[in-house]
Amino acid sequence: MTRFRYVQYYLIPLGRFAEAMEQSRLALETDQLSMPVHFGMAWAICCGKQYRETIEYARRALEIDPNFYLLWLTMAFAQLDAGFTQEAITSLKRVVELAPWYNIGIGSLAAAYYQAGDHERCQEWARKLADSHGQTVGAAFYYAAAGQADAMFEAFEGAFQRRSLDLRNIRNWRTLPFLDLYRSDPRFQALLAKMNLL
Repeated sequence: MTRFRYVQYYLIPLGRFAEAMEQSRLALETDQLSMPVHFGMAWAICCGKQYRETIEYARRALEIDPNFYLLWLTMAFAQLDAGFTQEAITSLKRVVELAPWYNIGIGSLAAAYYQAGDHERCQEWARKLADSHGQTVGAAFYYAAAGQADAMFEAFEGAFQRRSLDLRNIRNWRTLPFLDLYRSDPRFQALLAKMNLL
């Protein structure tokens, strides 16, 4: 778990993906059945923009434990960036089924429905997100996909004020195509600066 934490909270947030993969490999030598470590490996591969490899790795790891929702989420992010939106929706529905409290799962599902052009289901999930979660990273994902920049930055700021652990990967959400439009926005850069991630 020490290697896993090193990967998740230091190497990946700093963009050191090759090192993250190597640390995950070393951790798996000790415990081949550790789902957190498999998640760490899949997330490092995904952040390194190897989307098809991420999907394949996550599928294999889910054979060990099909209920590990973070692997479903990682696979969904890779599917979104690879252009497999319907597959991503299926994976994200599994995330929400396994972890209905997880705002990133709900927000990502709403965003994926928006990308797929299914605005009715998108609004349904966006309402659930707003009713139960407020300003979170998940809400920011939905607002990003819907093109609501001001609301997105307000949600990110709300997550920052609450010291949301989910923000640690803000530099590495390159797997989410709907965030690309905002990376050059001064507000995005200011948020990175506040987190010492520039």
